[in-house]
Amino acid sequence: MRFCLIPMKPLATAKERLAPALDAGERRTLSLAMLADVVEAARGFDRVWVLESDDDAARVAVAGGAEPIPDPAPGRGLNASLDAAT
Repeated sequence: MRFCLIPMKPLATAKERLAPALDAGERRTLSLAMLADVVEAARGFDRVWVLESDDDAARVAVAGGAEPIPDPAPGRGLNASLDAAT
């Protein structure tokens, strides 16, 4: 069985480097659109899990056929989340 584990940064802090060009709502929208694209690209895997900290990210995961998994290391960074999840 092939698994894909997609870490999702909390939306409140996602895409912060784009702050000079995009406001918080635009960065949130962009992050969710990018998540939807990644989930779609992962459809060839047997199971796709999205590590998430936000209800909106969980909804995008479910809508794309992925399984939302609450982030096991919230606020500690993507690598810590991946380490804890694996």
